[in-house]
Amino acid sequence: KEEAFDLLEQARSSGADLLVLTGGEPLLVDWLPDAALLARELGYRRITIQTNGILLAREEIWARLQRAAPDELLISVHGPTDAVVESVSGLPGLLEPKQHAIVASVEAGYRTAISFVLCRQNMTHAAATMEMLASLSAQPNLVAFSYVAPSGSAAKAGKGTIPSMTDTAPHLLAGLRRAAELGLEPVLVEYCGLPTCIEPALRDFSEPFDSDHPLGVPPDKRKLQVCQSCYWSHRCSGIFKGYLDLYGSDEIANAPASHRQEP
Repeated sequence: KEEAFDLLEQARSSGADLLVLTGGEPLLVDWLPDAALLARELGYRRITIQTNGILLAREEIWARLQRAAPDELLISVHGPTDAVVESVSGLPGLLEPKQHAIVASVEAGYRTAISFVLCRQNMTHAAATMEMLASLSAQPNLVAFSYVAPSGSAAKAGKGTIPSMTDTAPHLLAGLRRAAELGLEPVLVEYCGLPTCIEPALRDFSEPFDSDHPLGVPPDKRKLQVCQSCYWSHRCSGIFKGYLDLYGSDEIANAPASHRQEP
């Protein structure tokens, strides 16, 4: 707790004003409301709690969330059916609790965002997942799409969980477009998406792709020589190093030159 509070103070003194409380599962932490209260006192202007949502049916966990009073909940969703959700998570029976959490958080007045991470097990179900979300009695405010990072259990599973970017792109685009059609406000998270030389149509959903603000390249990513001449390079955070170890660089190196040019 003390270390976390020190980090909150250090980040705020360095200029941070947006806070995401994540984990693990932050709703399991009994002093979560204290951290949120401190963040308010320090002047953070928005607090998001990222959760898998399955604990919100428990009264004591819901009470903890209400005491924390975040501005936004970011709830992870893995697919449209129990079978798909189990294929991703390895656990049965998670879909209904997640659906309950989404509806409850919306009805309680929290801004509710969905985190949908495409992997091999669920990528062909992206559009159907959006249809499931739209069918709920209360819909989320936003759906944040991302591509599975080659870390943790995904890295251990390798190609069994991490599909190629070329294979992922059409399913990712289909999910984004279906979400837009259904009014779910889709966005492709800038650090967790795909390099758009793979599929330029993804730029319509990247956050915000028309910005002149350059993205940095995080330590777990890198750019290739060919990236230096790309018009969109300033809006691309690069390719995961773990992905390059798994699939190599041909997809990027051989992307059509037209995908790198000024529109």
